[in-house]
Amino acid sequence: MLYLHEILSVLCALSVGLGILFEKKLKIQPTIALLITSTIITQASYFVNNDTLKVISSEIFNLPFDEIFLSYMLGLLLFAGAVHVKLDNIKKLFLEISVLAFISTIMSIGIVGVLIHLLAQYLGISLPWIDCLIFGAIISPTDPIAIFGLLKELKAPDQLTTIIAGESLFNDGVGIVIFNALCAMKIGLSSPTLLSISSDFIIVGAGGICFGLMAYWLLKKIFQNPLTFAQKIMLMISFIICGYEITEIIHISGALFVVTLGLATNNLIINSTDKRIIFAFWEVIDEFLNLILFLLMGFVAIKISNDLHDLEIYFGLCSIPLVILTRLICVKGALYTTSFFKKQPKNLDIIICWTGLRGALAIALALSAPRTDLNLYHTLLVATYINVLFSVIIQGLTSKSLLKWYLNEKTS
Repeated sequence: MLYLHEILSVLCALSVGLGILFEKKLKIQPTIALLITSTIITQASYFVNNDTLKVISSEIFNLPFDEIFLSYMLGLLLFAGAVHVKLDNIKKLFLEISVLAFISTIMSIGIVGVLIHLLAQYLGISLPWIDCLIFGAIISPTDPIAIFGLLKELKAPDQLTTIIAGESLFNDGVGIVIFNALCAMKIGLSSPTLLSISSDFIIVGAGGICFGLMAYWLLKKIFQNPLTFAQKIMLMISFIICGYEITEIIHISGALFVVTLGLATNNLIINSTDKRIIFAFWEVIDEFLNLILFLLMGFVAIKISNDLHDLEIYFGLCSIPLVILTRLICVKGALYTTSFFKKQPKNLDIIICWTGLRGALAIALALSAPRTDLNLYHTLLVATYINVLFSVIIQGLTSKSLLKWYLNEKTS
């Protein structure tokens, strides 16, 4: 009998190999190619009549995802995205990024929650308000990693790259804070009022940012000594993992801590050789963790497929236009607000909306959601998986053409 680690090792190797083949032959962006192949492989294995795969799927389904992803993998994923972004550019576009990442994300969570609740009622699915809002918190944050490569390849202006990256990084932090608060409400750990939620959100968020700046100050002091590439990378990993654990203990935002640390750390990497090697390392870490998450999600999908009903799949498919429409409304509203203070480029809202992909974070949050009711858990898991597949495959593969059109419009 094959064991879990043996199955995952073979599938990882197969996914990487096919991902490279897809990239070279079909000219697909590397990250997107990896995610597509890992999804295809796990879903193809569903049709193999093998008891071992069923056992593996059950083992993966029973993993403590909240501990594995939210305590370890998430910090590395967020840092990998943040360390590539220049802090000076974030400062210049602080207005746009803050409105998009905070106000737009909070609006999106609420609107998605309302629309999903109405959709569930229309289809005859019993889905409580709290679960609808949890789905909103899962699906509203975006993942910039898959788009980074395209923006670099097309030599997109710094303004566009920074807005997309900055919004994605900070809305991840906002989404996670709200997700944790909603999950605590669902399992009965708290029964907060609107005032207590708002004050907790500010305290938790500000605490995470302040702690990230403190960690950066300490890291800066250490980096003033002569260090090798390996030592610098090991220090970064140590700060991320240890710091994230401390945020869990003192109840502040680990996501915003890591994002702040990553953005600030970008200023520490001055030497061009250092920058190339360290950035390459974090790109590999990010793509590999994304690959693992998609493989695990695929196996979870196999596990729950026996209990699936056509209605749940239909619910997931119907949620796609609602999520995209909400995203467009919130982005348009956010940019319209900023236009009173600063003129915004034409069609920027369409680009930000369509290139805001859902990826590893959405999957990690969905897998970490409370399992107090397995039927509700399955429904949200299926809806998340369907939205992520659409986002990565359809939006991911068409984003290059859309970005080319936008950049040509700007130069003409």
